Order: sequence, then C-alpha cells, then structure tokens
Amino acid sequence: MSTRTLLPAVAGCMLLFGCLADRSSNGGGRLKSASFANAAAVGGFHALGPKSVLVLTLRSSTQTTRCTNATMSAIVFTDKRSASPYSGSVAGFYSENSYGQMTISGQVSGTYPIDMTFPCTLSNMKTWADAADAAATAAGVNVNAYDAKVYMLPPESTTKCSPWGGWTEGNRIWIRDDQCDAKFILAHELGHTFGASHSSIPGSTNEATYGDASSNMGGLLLVADSVTRRPADPTTLYIWNRTAHWNAPEKIDAGWLTGNSVQTVSVGGSYRVAMLEQAPSTDPQVLKIGTKYISYRRAVGYDSDLWNVCGFHAGGWAACTPGQYVDKTSVHTGGNGRETILLANLGDGQSFTDGSGLTVTQTRHDSIYAYLMVTFSAPRRAR
Repeated sequence: MSTRTLLPAVAGCMLLFGCLADRSSNGGGRLKSASFANAAAVGGFHALGPKSVLVLTLRSSTQTTRCTNATMSAIVFTDKRSASPYSGSVAGFYSENSYGQMTISGQVSGTYPIDMTFPCTLSNMKTWADAADAAATAAGVNVNAYDAKVYMLPPESTTKCSPWGGWTEGNRIWIRDDQCDAKFILAHELGHTFGASHSSIPGSTNEATYGDASSNMGGLLLVADSVTRRPADPTTLYIWNRTAHWNAPEKIDAGWLTGNSVQTVSVGGSYRVAMLEQAPSTDPQVLKIGTKYISYRRAVGYDSDLWNVCGFHAGGWAACTPGQYVDKTSVHTGGNGRETILLANLGDGQSFTDGSGLTVTQTRHDSIYAYLMVTFSAPRRAR
C-alpha cells in the first residue's frame, strides 16, 4: 500500500489499487463538488449542451509525451463505438451517457516544451499549465475559449506523479503520461469539470469513496501492479478503457433525466422501470422513493463493459464479482452535488430494506425492464 499523502483539496482523480489518487486536505473523507459554482442544473452541474475541450500535449527538455496528437484526437473526439470492447471516444461516451443532451468537441495542440519542476504539487502543476497556456497562446490557440483544458504530461510524470493518474482543479485536468490513452481516466476527470463528484459505497475509506464502479465517476478494481505495468504491458490497456454510464442520481442531477423518466413513489405496489441506458421516453427509468433512487442496468452500448468492471466490496478487492451490476436493480442515495452512494444491487428475488420500513424487491427482469415490488411498513424501534 502506498503512503497516503494529503495535499490541498481538488475535485478530481481516480482510484488506483492501494493508492490515494484524490489529493485532499479533508483526511481522505468524502469529497464534494465545492469548486463548482451553481450553474445550469442541480447541484452546480453544467452538463447540458455543447462543451469544448482543449488537449495540450507537453514535453520536457528530454522527453515528449507518449501519445501523439493524432492518438489523443481519436481517443477524446473521434473513435467510433464498435462491437469491440472498450472502443469509442470520450466524446461518444458522453453523447450516449447524456442521451445526446451534451456534446463534446475541441482540438489537440502541441507538443509544447515546459520546465518540469518536481514534485507534482498543485503549485508546480499550475506552473506547468500556465507555461503550456502561454506557449499555446503564442502559437495562436485561444486557450480561454474552452470549457475544459487537459494537460498531457511528459513521461517523467509516470513515476514522479504516482500514485494519481489524473488530477482535476476547476476546468484544468492533468493526466500522467502512462495514462494518456486511458479513456476511463479522461472521462472521469472531465466528469468533475462538468460538476460530478464520486460514485461511492458506504464507508469512510478512500476505496469506499470510489467503490461504485457502475458509474464512470467511481473507480476500477486493479491488480496491484497495474499502475506500473502500463504501458509496458499493453494487454492491460482494456482495464483503462471501461466507461460505464453515470448512475441514476448523477444523470438526474446533470439534467439528463427529467419528467416522466423519474417517478416519485409513495405508495406500495408493483412497478416497472426501463433500463437506464435507454433513451428517455414515456417509461420511468428511475423510481425516487424518499432519498433513494431505484434504477435498472443492462450491458448495452458503452455499458457493455459492465460485464468486466468490479466495485470495492466489504470483503476486500478479492471479493469482487464481475457482472455484479448487470440485469440488476441498483439502489442509490446521495447526489445533488454530493457523492452518490450505492446501497444495493438486486437480482431476481433479492430485496433491499432500509430503516424507514421501505423494501424494494426485483421480482423479475427482461431485456428492457426490471419488475419491482415496493412495500412500506412501520420502521423498527430499538428495544
């Protein structure tokens, strides 16, 4: 396990096995989207309409970034989703994830030389970004015309900026060189610039903070040496190209699910919810019951990768079960600009019960719908 070093709070980064990736001054606890001003949608989200992204590739005095500008342009903007697992661009992911309500375009520019002064403190990284902005401006790029700016760091960052793979503050994102082709990290960090916090499970550990891998805003289950094996071992590339849809409360907060898509439930009975991946229609896709959000996930589109993602389990990383989210009902709470928290995944015949007397049971499912029984009873009183 890496030593946990706490630095001034930022809004981003993803979890690497056994390492603290989000640098935080709050003791590694729950991170909020505090750096985002209240904007278009719930909780300070600004995830509707066209978004522009500028990617600046950087080089030091001795080394250039591993990914070419053409590679970065394909990864972020132009790769098409195909039958191949983990294919498709980050822009394509957000288009599908938002049901076409947010689009991403932009450009890749560079490679710009910068003086790499270490260690990777936020102060030094801002200096690198300022230098890159100045160089790009001198080359004719209007760096202030973009909603988000991504700085692809030179190879020195692979070891000297470990354990984090990506770091976000405001609309600036820094990506470590060995993660330059990691769509998961790019999509995750961009999610922070759009206003999202993390997808979590109950608990106070950093693993719990990233524990809901059913959303790209959670983390990934990695073997212990994945941080250093990539890109030396390209067979692990698939690990970093899983981009699962955001979960139900995140999509609601972003403004992507509204109206008939969200059904408020206060009476027990039988209910049907359409899969979260389906474009909104007259079918409810989320049941909102008090502070709980009930949704149904299937392995289709970008969510095809759900078969191969694992979230953190109370029994440890080894207790993770691939496919734990597929064809199941998800129960979440939280959101509204804060972390979302996954409480349960329900297969057929399984139930979730909370302290208020609510019970939700998935009775059956098909290729489009989960069929649910909702009951309310008096909460238990402690004796």
